[in-house]
Amino acid sequence: MYFCVSISIFLVCISLAKASVCPTSLECVSTMTPPTLDGDLSEWSSVNGTQTELYGMAGNLYAPGLADYKCMYNNTHIFFAMEIPGAYRFNSSSNAQCASIAIMFKIGESAVYQGMGACPLASSGCSSGVPSGCDPYRVDIGAHWKLASTEQGVEYGVNLGSSDALAHDEYGVSPSCLLDDDGSNSGNEWNVAWSYEAFNSTFGDYKFELARSLSTMSESTDRQLSVGQSYSVGFAYWDPNQTADGWTAPEHYVTGCAFDWMDMPIGQQASPVKTSSDKNMASRQHSALEKSVVALGAAGLMFM
Repeated sequence: MYFCVSISIFLVCISLAKASVCPTSLECVSTMTPPTLDGDLSEWSSVNGTQTELYGMAGNLYAPGLADYKCMYNNTHIFFAMEIPGAYRFNSSSNAQCASIAIMFKIGESAVYQGMGACPLASSGCSSGVPSGCDPYRVDIGAHWKLASTEQGVEYGVNLGSSDALAHDEYGVSPSCLLDDDGSNSGNEWNVAWSYEAFNSTFGDYKFELARSLSTMSESTDRQLSVGQSYSVGFAYWDPNQTADGWTAPEHYVTGCAFDWMDMPIGQQASPVKTSSDKNMASRQHSALEKSVVALGAAGLMFM
């Protein structure tokens, strides 16, 4: 498929591979060199990721374009990279006017993706604690990161003992029943960094890098991970441009066409990936050109 945009006397044509609307899997590959968490994703250039559309819970498509997710692991940690297109907005006084992300893992065997576990006993909340019958519906909501107090290119680390840290670490059984992680030394167990790369004056990519140990102190409220196993996962994004005041908590965009988990196998590829600190400029420039053309098309120029 070719997208062509007429710009003055020039004709720009770019061939784009047609991605699946809602991919059902994200492979997590081995790495010999953990990435540096700084929001620069050039170290991930050799890793095949999953591109997907994002949808709101009402079925509304995230219009700016496809999100890109990648995953790596070593003997002790799992690493994620995310690229999400959109217009830049940042307000150090308002989390809602900054981008936000989260990762959700299935823990309980009955946990439903749409409904954050969807335990019927907790549909109206859990002010007295999680109902005992809801354990099979448990989900792990990790790296629920709000950016207002952060800076680009800076790694923010683990903060045991406080789930109210920058990358909020929670678990739940329904949208009305979310709690901070339990357990000895539980808390924020994610390392995180972000950046924004502008392709023109109105469009670019939010970039996020995250890391978590495969095994955590929150034994029952974090999804414990092992190499050689596969897990059900989903990703969420809150758009700071959703309204004039920013995003609202219920109106976020998710993977899986907003109704199903993605399968994430850890360690089922043939050979490990070796990351590099070299900047893959050709790849980055090609990506920037693709997304600038898409942005120009969204602004009203003709696709032919």
